[in-house]
Amino acid sequence: MNANIYVDANNVITAIVTDPIREGLPLVDLAEIGDVKVGYDKFVDGKIVPMPKPANVQAMERIYELKAMLARTDYEAIKFAEGRLSAVEYQTLSDQRQAWRDEINELEAGLVIE
Repeated sequence: MNANIYVDANNVITAIVTDPIREGLPLVDLAEIGDVKVGYDKFVDGKIVPMPKPANVQAMERIYELKAMLARTDYEAIKFAEGRLSAVEYQTLSDQRQAWRDEINELEAGLVIE
């Protein structure tokens, strides 16, 4: 499948659009480009150049991942709060959820705000 690549003045990829395909914009085959990081990778001489993610981006991605894991386990936490799950049954998950919250707090404390 082909897609247009939109870039800013620094050739940083700002968007990848599959429909509609527009003439005059860079065109790439999605099967050939792999994982593109919009907003970080560049389009240079007809090729996508992978760029390293800034540390903040990596930390934010991990924070979102951890918060998603917390959200996926909210159901069990609510069952426990409503007395539908015993403390013994919930303990392992409770410990894991706390570890996720601790990691989120640690990552957030290390974020650089510019």
